Amino acid sequence: MERFFRSVLPTLVLMLLAMGLLLTACGDSTPTTATQPTTTTAAAVPTGVAAIPTAALNSGGSATTAAAAAATTAAAVATTAASPTTAAATATIAATTAAAAATTASTTAATIAAAAGTDTPKKGGSITIVSTNEAKTMHPYNCTDVYCNSYISRVYAGAMTKRDPKTLEVVGAAAKSWTVDKDAKIITYTLKDGIKWSDGKPITSDDYLWTYQQAIKKENAWPRYAQNIADPAKPDQNGAIGYEAPNPQTVVVKMNTLTFDIVERADFITPLPRHIWEGKDWLDPTKNSEIDSPSVASGPWKLKEWVKGKSWTVVRNDASTIWPVPYLDQITQATVENSSIAFQKLKSGEADAIVASYGFTTQDVAEAEKLSNVSVYKWISAFASWSEMAFNFRHTYFKDAKLRSAMNWVIDRKALSDKVYYGLAVPMYADVAPSSDKFDGNAVEKYGYDPEKAKQILKDAGYTVKDGKLMDPTGAPLPKLKYAYSTGEPTGPKIAAIAQQEFKDLGIELDLVGTDFNALLKTITTEPFDWDIAQLGWSAGINPEGFGDVWKTIPNLNFGAWVNDDVNKLYSATQREFDNAKRKEIMSKIQSIESRDGPYIYLNANTSYAGINKRVGGVTPTPLGIGFDSRAYSYMTDWYIKG
Repeated sequence: MERFFRSVLPTLVLMLLAMGLLLTACGDSTPTTATQPTTTTAAAVPTGVAAIPTAALNSGGSATTAAAAAATTAAAVATTAASPTTAAATATIAATTAAAAATTASTTAATIAAAAGTDTPKKGGSITIVSTNEAKTMHPYNCTDVYCNSYISRVYAGAMTKRDPKTLEVVGAAAKSWTVDKDAKIITYTLKDGIKWSDGKPITSDDYLWTYQQAIKKENAWPRYAQNIADPAKPDQNGAIGYEAPNPQTVVVKMNTLTFDIVERADFITPLPRHIWEGKDWLDPTKNSEIDSPSVASGPWKLKEWVKGKSWTVVRNDASTIWPVPYLDQITQATVENSSIAFQKLKSGEADAIVASYGFTTQDVAEAEKLSNVSVYKWISAFASWSEMAFNFRHTYFKDAKLRSAMNWVIDRKALSDKVYYGLAVPMYADVAPSSDKFDGNAVEKYGYDPEKAKQILKDAGYTVKDGKLMDPTGAPLPKLKYAYSTGEPTGPKIAAIAQQEFKDLGIELDLVGTDFNALLKTITTEPFDWDIAQLGWSAGINPEGFGDVWKTIPNLNFGAWVNDDVNKLYSATQREFDNAKRKEIMSKIQSIESRDGPYIYLNANTSYAGINKRVGGVTPTPLGIGFDSRAYSYMTDWYIKG
């Protein structure tokens, strides 16, 4: 299932999408008030403002959440092709332990060593990645999904920080150090010495400042504006209110409020080369070729060619300074029509790599594990990946929480996990995945499969069924609902068909509207918002507290326009709380509301997996992934051809 990539990290670093999926925009101001649970309020929220641990936020100190996050996700380190998929293996998503982590890490290390043999990494060679979807743009400030992010992040670097793939601590990327002021509102980043663009020009703070100044112009319609920029007149609004470059190596970011994650939250600008972009059109690729054909790179790869609808090719950037210079000469990402073709190319050796979000479906994993030329890697990502059905709250019938609750009770999440995801998923109930240290299984409403309960909920709320159609409490029939989904991989149509049958049993008729992923995004994020339910997914950040940014960003992230004041207040409270245990308490309240108020029908949290040709070396699984996309931070720089 395609997904957005949502994160508080810079554009080139989340995103499903939606599909995934970091992303955001100024958005419209369509206010929709959902029915609130009477048992949960935002009143008693613990705060930690009185004791701001700014020393720990400065480089050289411990990241405030890294230890807890690392402990929770340590057992997510991948296992490889030799391990068959079992229900017990899938269960580790919800119950990771130190013993399991040690065992998995040991097994992984042994498997990697055995696969690598005595190979020594060397430069040269090319690989082909296969995908059922391609990017819609290479503009870092017009990207809203995981696919364009994967293109952009290989070519453009510049994030100040990254996560250590083993400890998950925040460490330097473009920045060699940073300091946070005593109020945790101003952060000063110091750039590494000698970082350069691929044409040899230095990357300086001026590139960051100039890019920031262009991105925040209203006419440039930055999708992430509302996520990253605050209005100083609103004292509780998260985001930046100032950006300065006092000297070539220093960037100072002033935030409107204090936040526990300021080191990453303030790190939202991916610099564009001012000496190349200045004076060129910001939005129109027909007027500015740099948008989709960048001539200068800061990342480990340079664009060679993009044949839209067919392939995207990058070559090694030998001048890469922020990231290591890759071993491979070239990477081609080929776009194919469907997952069946993608898997055939992996089997035949025409393609060297395919991952879950790009067309490697769960139904093919078992067969892939038996292939002599392929290694299958599985891991529970620190960047949780999950799927959902989103309601369009612009339509009055979805403002009834009883209707949404009933619809939740006819979706069999366990059956989806077993029959659609082939055991590589577990049920989801709110915005926090079971793999997170903030997950609270006691707080959420755990919807099982209970059609009779669903019918009783509707009956008690005054709904009736006439001639097979659901009638609302006023006697009006519920209209046929437009159910939008992506046809890019088999799980999309399968889940849509299941939903159509289950909702029909309640008297709710669905009109299934399948399109390609980019067309789906356009449908759900632009007027006239002609849809009722959208089937999508998310690849979220390590800190689930950051998901609150989604709900305040209508329509680019919060495409359903769900507004819940209690949830927004609670998410804001998490940003001002430096005590991890207290943030967990607040997140429990959030999960309770979300699971019961139902902005989505939350479906499943997914295990990450990939198939890689055995001729490729340097594939090292970590809780961040295998180097394939931006979340793993290595961008395949350590991959090489064996032999």
